[in-house]
Amino acid sequence: QPVALALATPAVPAAAPAPVMVAAAEPVVAPAPTPIAVAETAPVAPAVVPVAASPAMVAAVTFGPRREVVQPLPAPLIRADGPAKVSLAAFVKARAAQPVSKAAAGEWHVQLGAFANAGGARNAWGRISHRFASVGGHVPQGASYKAGSDALYRLSVGGFDHGGADRLCRSVRAGGGTCFVRRAAGDQVAQWARGGVQVASR
Repeated sequence: QPVALALATPAVPAAAPAPVMVAAAEPVVAPAPTPIAVAETAPVAPAVVPVAASPAMVAAVTFGPRREVVQPLPAPLIRADGPAKVSLAAFVKARAAQPVSKAAAGEWHVQLGAFANAGGARNAWGRISHRFASVGGHVPQGASYKAGSDALYRLSVGGFDHGGADRLCRSVRAGGGTCFVRRAAGDQVAQWARGGVQVASR
């Protein structure tokens, strides 16, 4: 029976545990930041060095007495219509004023031509010396010789070594003249050139 009673007795529900009261946590308040006082920097003004203003020194300008400036006028230009013409007679006359030196002592001559007589050689010398300045600076020489039955007068300039005579003859040929180099053969200073006097060719 007791067992039956025990079975018949309704079970008493277990008492629910009493709620535990937990104290609410206080909110954590972050500490306010402590303000930091920043010292204000005063603006630095640029240092100004006072400079004493000195009065400008102006040099005194002294003017001299006024003078009139006169400029010479340019010389008038003479326009030449053509190349200056120099007559052969004037050229020979000018050369006559120059003293004629003695012929050089070299044995080589430059023969400039052979003519019927000394007069022909003199006229030829006036033309050749006028045309070739390299020849005109020397003393004209001449020598008579026979070519068969004909008597000729040879016109030359001499007193060179072989190289000098050859160079002079080449310069004459380059200018269109004729000549050749030979040894001395009785050549003497031309009669019309002796004493520093030359006769103008006609």
